[in-house]
Amino acid sequence: MVQKSIIGILMSTAVAILFLIVGTIGLLPWATAFGWATILITIVGYLFNYLAKPRTDFILQKFKESIEKPIQSDWSIRISHPNKRIERCMIFYDNIPLPWWDSLEEWVYEHFLFVGGGGNVRIPKGKERDDAEVKVTDGSKTLKKTKFKEIPTSYRNRFRV
Repeated sequence: MVQKSIIGILMSTAVAILFLIVGTIGLLPWATAFGWATILITIVGYLFNYLAKPRTDFILQKFKESIEKPIQSDWSIRISHPNKRIERCMIFYDNIPLPWWDSLEEWVYEHFLFVGGGGNVRIPKGKERDDAEVKVTDGSKTLKKTKFKEIPTSYRNRFRV
């Protein structure tokens, strides 16, 4: 993807320089203006592509399930299907890091999520509040910030008869 955009930038720059040369020589008087316009469009396009990097997108859900390990908890938050890998994913609940549900022996607060993967964190029993702020980060970069009540609830046996 990056290689294609660099090749496109080089080609449009070459065309712009060609128009500038032709316009400067005087063969086509309008070519100089067209050459400058092409250069300007190339620079603006490059800056737009550079600044408009795709953001990390994922599904965030909460679900109710009572467990005793890794901590006593009634609620979980699930993050799933990220479109980019999240190397140091942490989920905070009112600025308190939540433990991932992977390890029952020791609490793990940071998790590597592959593209399309996911994981669950547990909310300590008695700490659940609808107005609590939930923040998903990748290292120090905040990916999403929302209230607990705004996270959609996933029901486990919803379609079971």
